[in-house]
Amino acid sequence: MSASSLSIKIENVNPVSLADLTLSLLDISNQYTSYCKRERLPVNVYDNQLYIREARQGSLIIDLITPVLQLLPVINNTDILLGFANFLFNSYEFFLGKKETPPINYTRKDLQQIKNSLNTTSYDRYGAKYHLDVHDGATVIFNQTINNIEAGAIQNGITKRLIEMGELIQTEYSKVMMTWYQARFDLEKDVGDWAIINKIYPDKPVKVIFDNKKTKNAIMLKNEKYPDCEMNLPIRRDLRNFFLWHELAYIVDVEVDLVNDKPKVYKIMNCYLGDTFHPEEQ
Repeated sequence: MSASSLSIKIENVNPVSLADLTLSLLDISNQYTSYCKRERLPVNVYDNQLYIREARQGSLIIDLITPVLQLLPVINNTDILLGFANFLFNSYEFFLGKKETPPINYTRKDLQQIKNSLNTTSYDRYGAKYHLDVHDGATVIFNQTINNIEAGAIQNGITKRLIEMGELIQTEYSKVMMTWYQARFDLEKDVGDWAIINKIYPDKPVKVIFDNKKTKNAIMLKNEKYPDCEMNLPIRRDLRNFFLWHELAYIVDVEVDLVNDKPKVYKIMNCYLGDTFHPEEQ
């Protein structure tokens, strides 16, 4: 199988800052992971992220490859890299005003990462260029270029969108009660999980993500105090009375993203499973 790769060529007049380069490549890698999750690709496609294969002399050329894909013959790695390249460039064109609609509904994190991907080009005012290519073996099947003026305009457009979304403030709460509003019980994706924390935002569900898989698994899988409460199975008290998994109350440490004083995301940092209870229990 011929190797496929996504190439980034940075043509700068001024020296490239290592900090800018590192952040740019890291956030391109992060966006690749997000793209794979949206496309519902198997977790081992993106768990290893993107890897730098080599940097060549002259203009800085970095080939980003996904080695794990070579082990998955049922998955066309060329199509995946091509799809990601199209997504990234379509995002650039949207913020240049060349497309009317964005390819996705961007989160704040998406916007910041796409903005950072162009740092090395926008910061050089002397004709810098950013080339994005996809190779299928020796054949180039995708080739687009952004110059320094366009990179600056894209970043300005993203900054404007971030301002429109409101100022983000993060705050933390320790040992607060959380109840589920809805949950998909998908251990690999933070999609469709919403919870209520009355101390923070009374009676209003807010999107939930998890800081780590250990905490997510602890909440989503079987609870030792309530061994019959697994996934969406009811916990039976007797033949005539039972309560459901989402009626349990969890004690959690949570980081909250606030925009215009309203919580937008709860990030669950830790769960005290031994303190789990049902509100109707005495």
